[in-house]
Amino acid sequence: MRYQFTEDLVTGNPLIDSEHKTFIQAANNVMDNLSDGTDSAAIMGTIQFLSNYAKTHFKHEEELQKETGYPDIVAHKKWHRNFETEIETIAKDITTNGISSAAVVELTRKMSILLNHIRTQDKKIALHISKSS
Repeated sequence: MRYQFTEDLVTGNPLIDSEHKTFIQAANNVMDNLSDGTDSAAIMGTIQFLSNYAKTHFKHEEELQKETGYPDIVAHKKWHRNFETEIETIAKDITTNGISSAAVVELTRKMSILLNHIRTQDKKIALHISKSS
């Protein structure tokens, strides 16, 4: 399954949207590697990039929230930390047990959750940022 950066994911904030596009591409790279038989080391490198990029992106979002006094920053940060932990858990599972259909299903599920988060929560942040500017 490939993910697309569709109109419903556009927040209107150039930094957030650019980073979301990169995040979606990284997720596509992982899924492509999982489905085309790429060796485990390459897959792990791609998953590690995805995990690291999530942390970088979330940090940028949180900085914007802090700068503009976003009222729901605590809950948003909590969501970010939980998502980071879940991605790391998937990576550890693949490292320990190899690539499995369960890991692929779980990664797909996490991406669906992330896309829903972008459609709802990140759009709220971008609207708040634009009103604060």
